[in-house]
Amino acid sequence: LVAQDKLQKFADPALEAKHGGYTLANADCLGCHNPHISSAPKLVRSMSHPPFADKSCDNCHEKTENGTVKLSGTVNEVCSSCHDNIVADLKLPNLHPPFESGECTGCHRVHAADQPKLLSSEASQLCLRCHDDLRKMDTLAVVHKPFGEKKCLDCHRPHGSQYAKLLTKPAESFCLSCHDKLKKHLENGLVHAPVKSGQCIACHQPHAGSVKALLIADKKELCGKCHNLTSPVMTTAHKGFDIGAANCQNCHEPHVGQKGKKGLLLPKSHPPFVKGECANCHVGTSATEFVADGKDLCATCHDKGSKIFAKPVIHTAVEKNGCTACHG
Repeated sequence: LVAQDKLQKFADPALEAKHGGYTLANADCLGCHNPHISSAPKLVRSMSHPPFADKSCDNCHEKTENGTVKLSGTVNEVCSSCHDNIVADLKLPNLHPPFESGECTGCHRVHAADQPKLLSSEASQLCLRCHDDLRKMDTLAVVHKPFGEKKCLDCHRPHGSQYAKLLTKPAESFCLSCHDKLKKHLENGLVHAPVKSGQCIACHQPHAGSVKALLIADKKELCGKCHNLTSPVMTTAHKGFDIGAANCQNCHEPHVGQKGKKGLLLPKSHPPFVKGECANCHVGTSATEFVADGKDLCATCHDKGSKIFAKPVIHTAVEKNGCTACHG
């Protein structure tokens, strides 16, 4: 690229005349011109700000006595003189810091650009220029689809919002606007409190994570972040069993349970479990000690199992770990 000090030799009267009489000694030529190709004459970038295209420079600028140029007001004042939405957006309770401080040029070019809305770079890369922490998330194992596709504006407003984190919708309906299957499911059952209040990020990462389903922790650790799994109340509710290391989702739905039934229990339950007859399978209140080993445990009740296991070839998983290798 040509050094900026060398551009001063182009600041001749003829060239200045083609630029509205403004001095070009300190101009950033690439602010308006593409150095390689353009669909517009004289390599002007393909998207032009209407006042610039109309050569109405005095809409935004004032010329000083020595020919230099200055804005006719603050950035917010200049931009809002045409863009009525700016005044309205500035009244919103949650504002994007660069927008609030009048740094419109942090995201937009002022004269011409190669991107729609005069963005200074591709939309997929624009936000990441400031949000370095999000750039690193691309390498994580599980990536939320809109984030992976860099569609930031699917979830966030660029200037301001009624909602925290510049979200496009209230928390209660935000995730459900895309996850319609879950929305229908929630309409037919008893909804988990954080789901009902739209606190999806209490359990899920919004952008990317290292755990399946974008969970903020492994399933065995997740529920313990809100529920005291080792409290006496919790132990009593589970018939005296210590569930501190349990995977709660073996028995409970994370989002919505059956109407009329407490505890968000899964719809299919083992009859002894429903009746509270834990001693049919467990020794005392031990979660790991049973009244019989392996496949013999289930055969104590399931007569059909005894006949099945009498056959000469048994599935290796069943032989080693019993029926619970596949069944809850």
